[in-house]
Amino acid sequence: MKNFLLATVLAVGTISVNASTAELNGPLDSHLFESEVSNEKTYFETLGDMFKKGQKPNPEKLVNVFWSGRCFFASHPNTPLSSGYIFRKDSKSDVGPIGARKLKYEAFGFYNFGEANYYDNKTLKEIFKSPSLMPFEKVIETSTSFISGEVELKYSDKYLILEVRTKPEEGPIASEKVHARCYYFIPGYSI
Repeated sequence: MKNFLLATVLAVGTISVNASTAELNGPLDSHLFESEVSNEKTYFETLGDMFKKGQKPNPEKLVNVFWSGRCFFASHPNTPLSSGYIFRKDSKSDVGPIGARKLKYEAFGFYNFGEANYYDNKTLKEIFKSPSLMPFEKVIETSTSFISGEVELKYSDKYLILEVRTKPEEGPIASEKVHARCYYFIPGYSI
């Protein structure tokens, strides 16, 4: 009987630890949660798989929304870092109705080194007093994704998935290195 009670207490404790860890990592789907529970893959690796399977998002579904998310760095593949992302139309390039088919976009991503869920319940106005001062980068549209600076964006399993890469400065032909992978969400979002 004592062994049964001890096993029950340990099982309940393990479940509550896993549940609290999942809350820190955001509204995770089963792929992300299973990667932590099974320890077969890190969150960084799981997001890499999701990015490879990802597709180009519809830009109209991305604009005028504040995206909250989590980032995982290659150096700390299971440690969540709170992140936010904004994707908007570039108002400086608006030439009116004749340019409607050639819309240009810009994006801005940022981090918070405090609580992992820091941005989850915040509005853009709560975060920035003057959004016009944010350093937005021009977005380039490709056939499979959007790219701004060292960042490439796709969507997969109802999440925006972002990879941060750096190009080698010198040397022979070398591939870009992925330093961070992030996923972003908003309540009720669907592509």
